[in-house]
Amino acid sequence: MAISINDWEALKLKAEDKELNLDLIDKQLVKKVQSRLGAGKASLWRGLGQARKVAEELQDEGLTVIIYYRGSKVVTIGLNARPTFSPLVTGSDAIQIDSLLKLIELGL
Repeated sequence: MAISINDWEALKLKAEDKELNLDLIDKQLVKKVQSRLGAGKASLWRGLGQARKVAEELQDEGLTVIIYYRGSKVVTIGLNARPTFSPLVTGSDAIQIDSLLKLIELGL
Protein backbone atom coordinates (compact mmCIF):
# COMPACT_ATOMS: atom_id res chain seq x y z
CA MET A 1 0.00 0.00 0.00
CA ALA A 2 1.31 3.46 -0.87
CA ILE A 3 0.45 6.65 1.00
CA SER A 4 0.50 9.94 -0.85
CA ILE A 5 0.39 13.42 0.63
CA ASN A 6 -0.64 16.33 -1.59
CA ASP A 7 -0.15 14.18 -4.72
CA TRP A 8 3.37 13.00 -3.83
CA GLU A 9 4.14 9.47 -2.75
CA ALA A 10 5.54 9.63 0.76
CA LEU A 11 5.46 6.10 2.14
CA LYS A 12 4.96 2.48 1.14
CA LEU A 13 3.68 -0.07 3.65
CA LYS A 14 3.87 -3.83 3.45
CA ALA A 15 2.68 -6.14 6.21
CA GLU A 16 2.98 -9.89 6.30
CA ASP A 17 3.03 -12.38 9.15
CA LYS A 18 4.48 -10.48 12.10
CA GLU A 19 6.56 -7.99 10.11
CA LEU A 20 5.78 -4.45 8.95
CA ASN A 21 7.95 -2.83 6.27
CA LEU A 22 7.87 0.97 6.01
CA ASP A 23 9.59 2.39 2.93
CA LEU A 24 10.03 6.16 3.22
CA ILE A 25 10.02 7.56 -0.30
CA ASP A 26 10.28 11.27 0.48
CA LYS A 27 12.32 12.41 3.47
CA GLN A 28 10.17 15.53 3.70
CA LEU A 29 7.69 13.35 5.59
CA VAL A 30 10.39 12.66 8.19
CA LYS A 31 11.27 16.35 8.35
CA LYS A 32 7.62 17.30 8.90
CA VAL A 33 7.23 14.76 11.70
CA GLN A 34 10.45 15.95 13.32
CA SER A 35 9.36 19.58 13.15
CA ARG A 36 6.04 18.69 14.78
CA LEU A 37 7.83 16.83 17.57
CA GLY A 38 10.51 19.50 17.99
CA ALA A 39 14.20 19.24 17.15
CA GLY A 40 17.25 19.43 19.39
CA LYS A 41 19.33 17.36 21.76
CA ALA A 42 16.60 16.95 24.35
CA SER A 43 14.13 15.64 21.79
CA LEU A 44 16.83 13.40 20.26
CA TRP A 45 17.44 11.66 23.58
CA ARG A 46 13.73 11.53 24.34
CA GLY A 47 13.13 10.06 20.87
CA LEU A 48 15.85 7.46 21.39
CA GLY A 49 14.28 6.49 24.71
CA GLN A 50 10.88 6.15 23.07
CA ALA A 51 12.35 4.12 20.17
CA ARG A 52 14.06 1.79 22.65
CA LYS A 53 10.79 1.31 24.54
CA VAL A 54 8.80 0.62 21.34
CA ALA A 55 11.48 -1.77 20.02
CA GLU A 56 11.49 -3.77 23.23
CA GLU A 57 7.68 -3.93 23.28
CA LEU A 58 7.72 -5.17 19.67
CA GLN A 59 10.32 -7.77 20.62
CA ASP A 60 8.22 -8.93 23.58
CA GLU A 61 5.18 -9.30 21.30
CA GLY A 62 7.14 -11.18 18.62
CA LEU A 63 6.80 -8.36 16.05
CA THR A 64 9.30 -6.63 13.76
CA VAL A 65 9.26 -3.26 11.99
CA ILE A 66 11.79 -2.60 9.23
CA ILE A 67 12.30 0.97 8.02
CA TYR A 68 13.62 1.53 4.50
CA TYR A 69 14.53 4.72 2.67
CA ARG A 70 13.91 4.50 -1.06
CA GLY A 71 14.25 0.72 -0.97
CA SER A 72 17.42 0.59 1.19
CA LYS A 73 17.09 -0.98 4.62
CA VAL A 74 17.88 1.56 7.35
CA VAL A 75 16.72 0.17 10.71
CA THR A 76 15.22 -3.07 12.01
CA ILE A 77 13.41 -2.94 15.34
CA GLY A 78 11.76 -5.66 17.35
CA LEU A 79 12.08 -9.44 17.28
CA ASN A 80 14.22 -9.87 14.15
CA ALA A 81 16.76 -7.19 15.10
CA ARG A 82 20.28 -8.62 15.27
CA PRO A 83 22.42 -5.64 16.23
CA THR A 84 26.19 -5.70 16.24
CA PHE A 85 27.40 -2.22 17.27
CA SER A 86 23.96 -0.54 17.63
CA PRO A 87 23.48 -1.43 21.32
CA LEU A 88 26.42 0.83 22.12
CA VAL A 89 24.42 3.75 20.72
CA THR A 90 20.81 2.72 21.37
CA GLY A 91 21.18 0.80 24.63
CA SER A 92 18.93 -1.94 23.22
CA ASP A 93 19.36 -5.31 21.56
CA ALA A 94 15.99 -4.75 19.85
CA ILE A 95 17.29 -2.00 17.50
CA GLN A 96 19.54 -2.88 14.57
CA ILE A 97 21.05 -0.08 12.51
CA ASP A 98 21.33 -1.51 8.99
CA SER A 99 22.67 1.60 7.25
CA LEU A 100 24.23 4.34 9.32
CA LEU A 101 24.68 6.50 6.20
CA LYS A 102 20.97 6.30 5.31
CA LEU A 103 20.05 6.92 8.94
CA ILE A 104 22.16 10.11 8.92
CA GLU A 105 20.74 11.11 5.53
CA LEU A 106 17.23 10.86 6.94
CA GLY A 107 18.25 12.84 9.99
CA LEU A 108 16.91 10.24 12.42
